[in-house]
Amino acid sequence: MSDEIFPRISTEELLNVQSAPIALANEDGKITWYNQQFKNRCGRGRIKGTTISGLFNIDNNLIEKSVHSKNSFYHLLPDSSNKLLVTPLWKKFKKEKLNGFLIEFLNASEYNNIPGIDIAKAEQNIAFSNEIEKLLVLLVKENSLDVISKQILGKSVELSNSNFGIVVYNDENSSDAEFLFHNSDNYIQDEASVQKSIRPDLSFINKWLKLNKKSLLALNHQNNIGFNLTEILNCTSLIISPCFFEDTLLATLMVGKKEGAFSTSEINIVEQLSALLSFAISNIKTHELNAALEGRLLQAQKLETIGKLSSGMAHDFSNLLSSIFGSLNLLRKPRELPSV
Repeated sequence: MSDEIFPRISTEELLNVQSAPIALANEDGKITWYNQQFKNRCGRGRIKGTTISGLFNIDNNLIEKSVHSKNSFYHLLPDSSNKLLVTPLWKKFKKEKLNGFLIEFLNASEYNNIPGIDIAKAEQNIAFSNEIEKLLVLLVKENSLDVISKQILGKSVELSNSNFGIVVYNDENSSDAEFLFHNSDNYIQDEASVQKSIRPDLSFINKWLKLNKKSLLALNHQNNIGFNLTEILNCTSLIISPCFFEDTLLATLMVGKKEGAFSTSEINIVEQLSALLSFAISNIKTHELNAALEGRLLQAQKLETIGKLSSGMAHDFSNLLSSIFGSLNLLRKPRELPSV
């Protein structure tokens, strides 16, 4: 046990938690003590001296927030039924006024009994993390923008519980924007008609997005900026999320619900996926530009090689002609008769 953190805690209080997998961390988040059950849950690897965030991939903002608020927070472990509960020692042992953290593994039944935890939201966060990992792998392997865009758009619709999704690609060199639909349930019956109806509003929406640099939540209310779009798409709420890369609006990702409103977490999910889409578009366009430049460079090198070969051949041919013309000139000269 770390005397640095627990100099005066009673044996009775410690025995109450010894049967569970627990660990102690100092106020900097570094683990200073853990029991055997905790080590068994973590598996192999260094534990002591490792930070909580480094060991369990926890956002440092959660830890800092917990320090200031003195409130516990939970962390779901992907691909596991275990959940982590991180509690400031000040809250767990108020009498001793200690600084640091108590870290506990919880099984599913214990976790479900913790008051104030939104299990559905927590599971949604795990699903989102898993999908992000899959999409990142796809970005590395896939070179087709169409394939990547369809995957990101489909996950945006799925994870935000939307009825449909649309990606509008912006081309500054062309007035015609390209559309990509996710319409698996045939919610939008006439995609061509929707495209034609949306186009007049795109210019105004894009100006708003460039000015505000954030998503627009369009509602089916006449006072709302995106009211006309919700009418066209026959939905009550619509997230219009910009895909910016270095202040350039590459595309716009839109997802809509026929009924109900979007939660804060759903809006956040769509915004993160739109950021991923902007990176994918920029990355693929860069690859395409590099390929085009490499093609032009190769063509220039071929022409340069042909030019050098032609120059060499012309030089050699000129030498041959010089010899021939010299011989002809000699033949043309009259021969002098020998004197008697």
